[in-house]
Formats: sequence, C-alpha cells, structure tokens
Amino acid sequence: MIVQGLILLLLVSVVPSYSLICYECECDHTNISACDCGTTSTQLDGSYCLISEQRSIDKTYIQLTRVPRNATLIYVEDPYYVLLQESIRYNQTSSEWYLWTSGAVFGCDWDLCNSPNLINRLPVSFNFSIDKDWLDTNIYGTGSVTECHHCPFEMCGDSGNPIDFTQCPMTPCVNSPTCLVYNLWVDFETGDQCYQSQCAPEYLDGEVAQLFGGKYRIDVEAIVYLAQDR
Repeated sequence: MIVQGLILLLLVSVVPSYSLICYECECDHTNISACDCGTTSTQLDGSYCLISEQRSIDKTYIQLTRVPRNATLIYVEDPYYVLLQESIRYNQTSSEWYLWTSGAVFGCDWDLCNSPNLINRLPVSFNFSIDKDWLDTNIYGTGSVTECHHCPFEMCGDSGNPIDFTQCPMTPCVNSPTCLVYNLWVDFETGDQCYQSQCAPEYLDGEVAQLFGGKYRIDVEAIVYLAQDR
C-alpha cells in the first residue's frame, strides 16, 4: 500500500497545470487610471485575457477581463488579435457618409498581457472606406422597400458548395421598409461565408433610429491576428 501511494503521488506531481493570470478592472475614458486597479484573476485552461472598449458618443467604457475561448459571436482562430467594430453611416442632415468606431477588443493569452498600459495603444480605426456612389445607390437608394429576402437563420457555403439563395424567398415587410442583411466572410480565398437576411425591426424607422446608427449604414467587424508564432 505504501508503494502504491507513492506512485500515485509521483504521477500527480508531474501533471502540468496551465493557468493564466488576467487583469480584472473597469473604467471609462475620463479616468483611465481606475483601470490600473491591480485586481487579477487566475484560471486554468479555457480562457484568454481581454481589453474591451465600448465607445458611445460621449463616453468610452473600458473593461480588462478574461473570456472563454469560442464564447465570442465570431469565431476567433487565435486569441492574440485586435478586433474593431466599425460602421459606415449616413448623416441625413448633412447628406454625408461618415465612419464610426463603436468598439475595440484586444485579446492575448499570456500572464497579465491585458495590461492597462495598452489601453491608449488600441487603434482608433481601421479606416474602412467604400465608394460613395456605391453607397448612394445600394444603401441609401431611391424609392421604398416593400419586401426583403427572408433568411432569419444563417445559411453558409463556399465556392465549392455555394449558398442556395433560393432558400431565402422574398417576403413582404409589414412594419419597416428596410432590409437587414448580415454577411460573415470567414475566408475570402475559398469564398467561405454565411448569410442572413430579413425585414429590419420597426425601431430602425422610428424616432430613436439615430441612437442605433440609423437605417442607412454598413456595420463591419474586422479582426487582425497579430502573431501566431510567439
């Protein structure tokens, strides 16, 4: 019994334990020093560190935390990345298109990598641009919308097995003369993408529409992987 107990102890002692330490702090852009709170968390496998910014018109909320792998809405191939949420929007008062960045995320996977010292180094924008004439024709358009392709759930495909758009029939829009289309490009080379379309919710044509960026816009979430060999 003594020998068996000794062998078990030795086996347990050589099992590796991969833990990750991340900062856990919150602040806003008026007091970034509050994010240097010194609070940390430690967990075993299954998460990575994060700096997240949510930018509104008058304030930017910042969070240093951790997130489980595969918990984000888009698939993250490697947890060392920068992601920006940007929107090309139409100002109906000035009749001009403008770029708005609503969020930024920095992900990393080594101890204390989401340091508050990196907050001011997050990119302001990826400076996306689309030809104005294309936006005027395809997004602002003329006339009114009475129906949209109806695919309320994602349909995915690639160049070898393309999306069957016949499965997205035209459906009348009762409460909103606006179409809401979602397209996720996974790989441009293979044409791997997912598509979703339906009539927009009624609030996008109401008085509060501008609080959500208005109905004439293109929202983009773009991710840049920083280094897979590190």
